[in-house]
Amino acid sequence: MNIETVKKGIKDIKESLIDKIRDYLLNGNYRKISSSDLIKVHTICGNMMRGTRAEPIEVVVKFLEETITDFIATLSKKLLTLPDQDLLAGFQKETESYLTFAFWTDLSFQALSKLEKTDIIKLCQQKFKDLIAVPLKSRIYNLVNIEINNDRDGKIVDKNILKKILRTINSVDIAHPTLEKEENSFVMREKQLSHTATGHSLTEDSSNAFYSFSTKELLSEWIDTQIESLKLYISERVSSSIKVMSAPEFIKYSLIYCIEEDNRKGFYLPIDIHRKVDQVNYQTIIKNNLQTIQEMESGLKAMFVHDKKDELSDVYDLYIRLPGEPLKSIRDTMKDFIIKKGEELYKNQEIARDPLKFVPELIKFKSHIDGLVSFCFKNNTKLIDAKNKAFTSFMNKEHYSKQLSNYCDYLFKMGFKGKKDDQIEEELRNVNNIFKCISNKIIFQYEYVKKLSERMLNGKSCNIVAEKNLISMLKADQGMTYVDRMTQIFEDLDKSSASVDKFKSLTHKGVVKNVVFNCQVLRMGAWEIDKNREFQFDLTKKSPLLRECQKQWEAFYKQLYNSYTLKWVNGAVSRELFFT
Repeated sequence: MNIETVKKGIKDIKESLIDKIRDYLLNGNYRKISSSDLIKVHTICGNMMRGTRAEPIEVVVKFLEETITDFIATLSKKLLTLPDQDLLAGFQKETESYLTFAFWTDLSFQALSKLEKTDIIKLCQQKFKDLIAVPLKSRIYNLVNIEINNDRDGKIVDKNILKKILRTINSVDIAHPTLEKEENSFVMREKQLSHTATGHSLTEDSSNAFYSFSTKELLSEWIDTQIESLKLYISERVSSSIKVMSAPEFIKYSLIYCIEEDNRKGFYLPIDIHRKVDQVNYQTIIKNNLQTIQEMESGLKAMFVHDKKDELSDVYDLYIRLPGEPLKSIRDTMKDFIIKKGEELYKNQEIARDPLKFVPELIKFKSHIDGLVSFCFKNNTKLIDAKNKAFTSFMNKEHYSKQLSNYCDYLFKMGFKGKKDDQIEEELRNVNNIFKCISNKIIFQYEYVKKLSERMLNGKSCNIVAEKNLISMLKADQGMTYVDRMTQIFEDLDKSSASVDKFKSLTHKGVVKNVVFNCQVLRMGAWEIDKNREFQFDLTKKSPLLRECQKQWEAFYKQLYNSYTLKWVNGAVSRELFFT
């Protein structure tokens, strides 16, 4: 077997059997070409450099170059004569022929150890670039761009051909090409390389591999033409659309376009162009029209005013593609809307002066905006922050703190009567949600402690568990120091209850001269008690029985806590008379 035999075998490939060879290489189907000598070509080649009739290496290399050039030149002649309407399909068909031929040739000669320095795939790639890709590039670029714009217009195009052609353009300048099987075709990829002392060498050790960078000259040229084509296309499309559409229509139209463009990027547009395509699209569609969409009669302001949640959701889904100024547009518009609505509520005196009307309206408005930010803006952290700052901005008056405290007082005295636990829990969360927004939390703390003290002293709270749950919520938001006085109140009550039980365990059983005496010991500074109760009640007017009860208690309490000094809050005395 000599080189002439191989020439005949390869000549047969270029003339008639390329499809059968592809089927053999991809699927292992020998039967379709069993009548020819092609299956044996790579075995024949293995003997070309061995034995007494071995061919000189220079002869083999020259033969390879001539054969590859001849094969690809034949493909080029066919393509150069094709009209534009047939060029893309023809280009893709002949590209598959070239890849099949390259794979077959490399397979046939890979047994020749003396040819290891001759990169057959690289040789085929270079000839393809010189004889086909470069001569046809202008026509190919133009036709590909036309087809992409047709796809953008919703016309029927063969996306698979676009994908394969762009992959071919991408592979022409791969620095270290290798061919791999993929589905029903061949794909040219970058070889894995590793560092050595003398430079690069092929390796199969993936842990010691890196991918070399290709120049991608032709792909870069096409990207430039596609970006220019896209700029013209999208500018014309946007300018004609925004003139005749309402803001919601334009937003929906643009969003659909962007989603379709994402699909194009995912299917056939090379990754190298994705960022540039996004920049052109988002600059033209979003950034250049922010003010127009803002000020349109049906624009962003109107969407907030009329509670157009679906439309606001579309705006967010479009604007989030270009972080920065577009989101700022949503943020600023929402902030202005919240502050305006909040001020309107405050200025409505009929509502604002009644805590039972004012606070529920605040809760309703806050819950509505919370739901809007969750549904429309996917709980974007920047927009959540803007929302909270807007509420805090208009809830900066003492009126909000005092009315919230008054509303809590109503809930704990009678508002929670007859309500289920889940209803109470929801109401507490609503109160806490408003509390987070008020600016003057010190005023609320003072007012709340004063009313809590009164409820506890007079036994007017209808739900002690709910009282403690709200304090836990306030603690989680503001810390232990903020609720220290509130928690001390309940600690005093618990401690006092224990002390009364011990007092009743004495010989008098807690009954002093037929008076059942109960006492609550309150820490100074924790409770807010009316000054009149402390200082304007004349001690001399106390009955002898009350004075005796107090003496008994003081003696008992000093035995328990010798370091404490008791000061009687005489105005807080309550009496119950029982007749027998």
